[in-house]
Amino acid sequence: MRKFIWWGTGIAVALWSIVAFVAYSLVDLFGSSAAGLSTVPGFTPDSYSVGWFADALHNLGLSVVFLVWLVGALGLLAGAGIGHALTGGRRDTLPERRSWGSSIPSGPPSAAGRPDHGRRR
Repeated sequence: MRKFIWWGTGIAVALWSIVAFVAYSLVDLFGSSAAGLSTVPGFTPDSYSVGWFADALHNLGLSVVFLVWLVGALGLLAGAGIGHALTGGRRDTLPERRSWGSSIPSGPPSAAGRPDHGRRR
C-alpha cells in the first residue's frame, strides 16, 4: 500500500508540474509580448509607464505560478507522508525460516536454535 501511495504521489506531482509548466509558459508568452509591445526599441522603459508596468506584472505572474506550483507539490507530498504514516509501521521481526520439506537446510547448522545466530563468543 505504501508503494502505491508514493508512486501515485510521484505521478500526481509530475502531472501538477506539467500543468504549472503550461501556465508558466502562457504567462511568459503573453507577459513578454505585452511588455515588448509597449516599449520603444532601444530605450529602457520609464518608471511607471505602460511597458514598465507590463514587465512588472510579467515578473509577478511568473513568481506567482512558481509559488502555486511549490505549494501544490508540497501539499501532495505532505498528503503522501500522512498516508504513509497512517498505513502502519514495519514488522519488528521477520518470520522464522523453515524448511518446506526440502533436503536443503534453511540455515547454517550451527545457527539452529541459538539466539546469537551461531556466532561463538
